Amino acid sequence: MGKKQKAGASAADVTAGAAIAEEHFQPAQKRQRTQNPEDSFSSELLQTAPDKLQTCRSLLAFLEKKLQAPRPTAPPVGGPQDLREELEVQAELAGRLSGLQSNAGGSWDSRAKRILDIQQTAKSDAGQALLTAAKERLDLDSKALKLQLKERAEKEIQALTQERRAWAEAVLLPLDWLSWCSRILRAREEQLLKPSIEGEEQSGAKLERCMTDISILDALLGGGVMDALLN
Repeated sequence: MGKKQKAGASAADVTAGAAIAEEHFQPAQKRQRTQNPEDSFSSELLQTAPDKLQTCRSLLAFLEKKLQAPRPTAPPVGGPQDLREELEVQAELAGRLSGLQSNAGGSWDSRAKRILDIQQTAKSDAGQALLTAAKERLDLDSKALKLQLKERAEKEIQALTQERRAWAEAVLLPLDWLSWCSRILRAREEQLLKPSIEGEEQSGAKLERCMTDISILDALLGGGVMDALLN
């Protein structure tokens, strides 16, 4: 099996989504208040965020504290050294899927849900299609991995990845989600600070490149699921 791009974070690098959270670990004076050029969100998504500037800033301060809080590092997976990267991918995708499919509300802060209720997105028809496709990808890759582990008389995938899966569900997924919520809020803040006409013109010009709640759900699943569905 060829080497795969990691779907989530490792102990050294907690995924592209979590890396965005690193901005929040810098002193406030070192952070730039302008949005990154790639942070372009659909008008519909931005409209779900608060329409009061003070509320946006209050929520941003809340998210900053959440993102700065100490978090457990990624536990290692077991198994042969040459298969561990693939086992990490499996564990993290399984954990992300479990978290997004769960009806439990513990990991989804009610204040952050005012910005992006990812559980509701996951329950939509498009969201369910993404989750199904991700599950199929997970099952397909698991089948190949199981065969390799069996040939080497190793333990089952679940035993080798249990702690990493639990970490991905309880730590990695919520952190990535909060990072996206923060990015949306910053874009909303920029929008509220600009004249409405200018904002509408910019929104229309960037429509094809705008992030939606579904594309963020895809990113939370490690990315690439939506492309697979469309091809």
